[in-house]
Amino acid sequence: GMGLLAFMCVYAWVLFVSIVTQSVPLSQASGLGIYLLCNLSSNRESIMSVFAPGWKRTAVEYFFLPFPQVSELSAWASQAAGGQWEWADCPVGLIIGALAFTAAGLGLSLAAFLNKDY
Repeated sequence: GMGLLAFMCVYAWVLFVSIVTQSVPLSQASGLGIYLLCNLSSNRESIMSVFAPGWKRTAVEYFFLPFPQVSELSAWASQAAGGQWEWADCPVGLIIGALAFTAAGLGLSLAAFLNKDY
């Protein structure tokens, strides 16, 4: 389930880019970019520690804010597969964030598709 959720996060935005640009290389590059940004988002605290407190650190924090933390979801999924979890440990916030990110990509894809004149 967590693998499907991570795939949905990436594929929703690949779908949006492919509808807007109608370019296979651009949609594949956007998928790779979204995947990397989602993985970097899981390490946002260590990335922000590089920057001194100020406007640069705030800009980096706001940049990574919409991207779901896919690595955290995969870590939780591996713990769940190993039987090392309890229902209290379920990352509901991460799941809702990933679903919202996917819904935003699908919503923009639908809007772009409805506005296209094929």
